[in-house]
Amino acid sequence: MSISIGVFFSLFQLVVYLTPQVVLAQGVGISNTMLIPDPSAMLQINADSSGLLIPRTQTSAILNPADGLMVYDTLLNHIMLYDGSNWTRLLKESSFSFFFSDRDGDSYGDKYGALYSLYPLPGYVADSLDCDDLNSLMHPGATEMCDGVDNNCDGVIDEGDLCPTFQTCENGICVSCCSNNGGSVCSSSTNLGTICGDAGGSPINVSGCGNAWYKVTLQECDNSPIPNDLVITVLLNNIPSGMDYDLKLFAPCTTLVGSSDNSGSQSEQIIVTIPDLLGSSQTTVFYVQVILWSGQYCLDWNLTITGN
Repeated sequence: MSISIGVFFSLFQLVVYLTPQVVLAQGVGISNTMLIPDPSAMLQINADSSGLLIPRTQTSAILNPADGLMVYDTLLNHIMLYDGSNWTRLLKESSFSFFFSDRDGDSYGDKYGALYSLYPLPGYVADSLDCDDLNSLMHPGATEMCDGVDNNCDGVIDEGDLCPTFQTCENGICVSCCSNNGGSVCSSSTNLGTICGDAGGSPINVSGCGNAWYKVTLQECDNSPIPNDLVITVLLNNIPSGMDYDLKLFAPCTTLVGSSDNSGSQSEQIIVTIPDLLGSSQTTVFYVQVILWSGQYCLDWNLTITGN
């Protein structure tokens, strides 16, 4: 059976007037296309330029709603269905979101482990920026470490200052970046050998960075009867920009005989003269201390020790 829109409204009015009586019908069709309703349908609505408009109200205004009752809630802007106990929303596509597998539990997910869901399931998170979802030490915002991996997921491995002073990160390991082999204290000073204090000779050169102790022996090489004082010159130069070093000279360890403490990256120099004692072969052991005052770059200074 197919009825026109006008006939439908007449039937609707009849139902209103007859309420609460029951109107029985089978295969009722409402159509502006003149299609015959399907035999399996109690009510079939056909339209090519309009839709079905359900009641628009607030669910809170409906007393004792029936199980299965459906309205459009004008306050919530949602189609609501009463399930017998509560009003529930008929879901929109916008209610769903992507969630991502978080197997290492660091709250960052794997972009290749996506789930499209209304709510996140256990083990899934909203973030998809994890670069290794099997390593909880690797995720955006993690502290970069010298370990050969990209801890903070920025695409760069072992970047930044990750090691102690005067060490650098190479292949995931902190290694010394100084050529310095000087001792750590006076008693463990690195021995640079002997230099003539009165007859010239080749200077001693050593490079290093940071604090250092060196030992050098100044000896008399000119046995002429003419007095010729012994002189030792210690020069700390090639100091990297941004670094500040001081230089001290001891003879012996506990006796300071010279000091230089220029500010900034200026060179430091100490010159000490020892009078020539005629008729004797003189030797003096000196201890050179290089002191880092400020800065910590992995760049070498140069230490030059010369005699007269």
